Amino acid sequence: MKKAIPILLALTLAIFVLPVSKSFAYSGNDFTKGLTDTYGYTTNINLKQTEKIMIDNSLSSGGMATAGTYYIDYNQLVDIDTIYFNTAKESQITFTYWDGSTKTITLDATKNDTADYSVTNQYYYDLKETQKNVDRVSWYSPSVRIYEVEFFGSLSTSSNLYTNITNVQHTETTTGIKFSWTNPANGTFQYSGLNIYKDGDLITKLDPTKNNYEFTDLKPLTSYTFDFEALYSDGGKSNKKTVTVTTKDLPPPVKPITDLTAKADYNRVDLSWNLPDTSNFKKVNIYRDTVEKETAFSSFFGSKVYAAAQTKIFETNGTYFNDLTVKPNTEYEYTLTTTGTDGTESEGISTKVTTPPEPPPTMEGGNLTQEPNGDYTYTWTSPTTGKVKVIVGGQEYKIVPASDQKITIPKEQMKYTVFGTPDISIVPISDNGTVGEVEKPSKPFENSSLPFGVNDLLGSSTSLLWILSPFVLLALVFLLVPKLRRLLFSAFKKDKGKIEKAEISERRTGNKDRPPKERVERIIREPKERVRERIKEPKEMKQERVRRIRLFRENRERTRTPREPRARRERTWTPRQPRPSRTRRE
Repeated sequence: MKKAIPILLALTLAIFVLPVSKSFAYSGNDFTKGLTDTYGYTTNINLKQTEKIMIDNSLSSGGMATAGTYYIDYNQLVDIDTIYFNTAKESQITFTYWDGSTKTITLDATKNDTADYSVTNQYYYDLKETQKNVDRVSWYSPSVRIYEVEFFGSLSTSSNLYTNITNVQHTETTTGIKFSWTNPANGTFQYSGLNIYKDGDLITKLDPTKNNYEFTDLKPLTSYTFDFEALYSDGGKSNKKTVTVTTKDLPPPVKPITDLTAKADYNRVDLSWNLPDTSNFKKVNIYRDTVEKETAFSSFFGSKVYAAAQTKIFETNGTYFNDLTVKPNTEYEYTLTTTGTDGTESEGISTKVTTPPEPPPTMEGGNLTQEPNGDYTYTWTSPTTGKVKVIVGGQEYKIVPASDQKITIPKEQMKYTVFGTPDISIVPISDNGTVGEVEKPSKPFENSSLPFGVNDLLGSSTSLLWILSPFVLLALVFLLVPKLRRLLFSAFKKDKGKIEKAEISERRTGNKDRPPKERVERIIREPKERVRERIKEPKEMKQERVRRIRLFRENRERTRTPREPRARRERTWTPRQPRPSRTRRE
């Protein structure tokens, strides 16, 4: 008894310590726990829906009576050691196993002594040699009804429950590596994710729907080791799959563009250039910034240094770019860089350009028409962008979008000129706020009527003449009477001079003996100094002028001496008898 106790303890310890493999062994008359049951590993069977009654774990479902060959696939390798089948009568059934090679076993139900256990038409065969690493079982049944077929055994020791990803592909650059793969199919346990390691360190855990991943920020021309480990719902893990990848070396730097030119208009800037002659060129990046104008305050602290433009507005692999988003009278700085196939970017080339001021917009095709209801419609053909300000009667009426190309003014709001024509003007305004000239309708407004007739005009003119004529006559009197008076006095003086000359001639011819009257010597007066007209001038200029006049008079002053009377020629005549003489008026 004492010797038996250590033996029992050893058996008990062996039961608890030794690993137990998952198995599906036959137990008595219970055929519901085989490999093809709910807990089995069947993934593919060629049984039709009506033929699945052979593996439905029920003897009352009727069975299958059609002769044929049937098979079951397993997604894991299994070891089969027991076969169970239930038939309506004794018959032979041939079973075939695939384990890389084909093995066929024929079980004869007519020989009951071959069965290890049998009840009426139920046969249980404990195979003398376990069929290992089986992934398919097929059987051929003659025309005999089969109620149930089942296989018992365990998972093969070489079977792997946790398969890893397959078909791993990778694409490497100078700074990154991108992986893609095929996820494993669900087997005994469900695939639940993937662990990815880089150089032994866990980097990420992906969900089961992901089948790609990219590593970035790697070093050029560097070797990296990556491990992939599949995860399953029961906590199991597959063996790691190791992949070693080396990143690419840096290519030569990409060259910049050449011959950059810029041409500016008030609403656009056209850039053109030549592409670099290099094999690793990919694209041209265009950056633009607005250059702020320096003020007197900013220039006091020194000139501002501008860096290359930083705002990216476009990229292309062509040789030109038209920037249509500029504003008039603005300075811009453009910087163009090139990007290589490896993603590196060159320093770039910069240029500055200033757009000219916008020319004032003009109206074209302006026309004013009157609608049948009396309203007025003003239409135009250009401009179609910006705004249009409508002026009625010299006052702003409304501002409308130029794209409307027309505006209707009710007759009650229209203003008219003195001639009865509508007083309307149009002023175009560009999108940038530049105001054009005031425009009126290019054609005179038709069907206009004056507010008065010809008779009214003549009557008004006559009345106005009657009012203004007295004032006109009075003005003529003041203008003409002095001239008429001077004319009359001149005429009388001329007649008087002729009479005096006649009397002198008569005295000279009629009174020859009369002695000549003593001539009175004419007193010659010294000329008066001419007084220049005074001109009102500023005080400073007046004093300077007086000083200059004084100097002029001192330098140029001269004395005017009177002329001596000419010697009278002596005339001889016969003296006449003295007559009463008249006093000569000097």
